Amino acid sequence: MAAGARTTVVCLGDSNTAPAPDLPRTSWCDIVAETTRWHVVNRAVVGATMTDFTCVPGHETCARHQLAVALLEDHADVVVLAFGTNDLLFGATLDDVVATARALRAQAEAAGARPLIALTPPIRRFVDLDRRRIALDRALRSALPHRVVLDFTAGMRARDFLPDGIHLSDRGQRKLARQVRRALRSR
Repeated sequence: MAAGARTTVVCLGDSNTAPAPDLPRTSWCDIVAETTRWHVVNRAVVGATMTDFTCVPGHETCARHQLAVALLEDHADVVVLAFGTNDLLFGATLDDVVATARALRAQAEAAGARPLIALTPPIRRFVDLDRRRIALDRALRSALPHRVVLDFTAGMRARDFLPDGIHLSDRGQRKLARQVRRALRSR
């Protein structure tokens, strides 16, 4: 990045990141855009996955595709990858998600972008799925350097979610936005 140029932050993810007109809340990415000096682009897509489950021709919404667009079109300085819920819902293995996270991190770094990989927020409505989410977050913490991990689980409470127990309310979205701003300022 040239001296004096603004940092471009690109948000990648699923429905907890994407603007979603059917969800009564504002995305954490959009909150970051409104409350910081960085140039922020939201490339998240409802239903997206970190693994290639949603990378089908004509409907490429997976992280690999989102990252390619962020690097080639947005010239991202920082990419925030916030996935996991749909991977677990679609049956991806923890090993596949972790391997994909590592590969995406390497791809971002090779292109000169700083990756921040978010842990998956709690899944309050489905206990078995949330157990897998906890195991996934533990595996990501073990597999990735601390400096690239964003904790999207810290301090999350029931009131931080919409009634479906999966999507975050405005309050929950603001908590995630604070985590992202803190990470961007500290690194």
